[in-house]
Amino acid sequence: MRDSASRVELTLLPGMLPFLPLALIDHQFSRAWIFAAVWFVAWTIFASWRYLRYLKEISIKGDRHFDRVGKYDLPPEYADSESATAARQRRKR
Repeated sequence: MRDSASRVELTLLPGMLPFLPLALIDHQFSRAWIFAAVWFVAWTIFASWRYLRYLKEISIKGDRHFDRVGKYDLPPEYADSESATAARQRRKR
């Protein structure tokens, strides 16, 4: 789990880099602030989108593992159960 959290921190770092030189500038408001803010928002949206895709991929892999192996570790009356992903795909068909 720590690996996933460190990926998020490293992914958000490029979004904060434009603010670094602004810390040294003594101006109250400039175009650089606008650029840095727009860049930060755009990068955060992009990084969040990628992270949500990553979480969905991990969820699907976990559900596939449950369907192949995990459900047979449960008591026999649960052996015919299915994962949430399998149920969603069945309902779509």
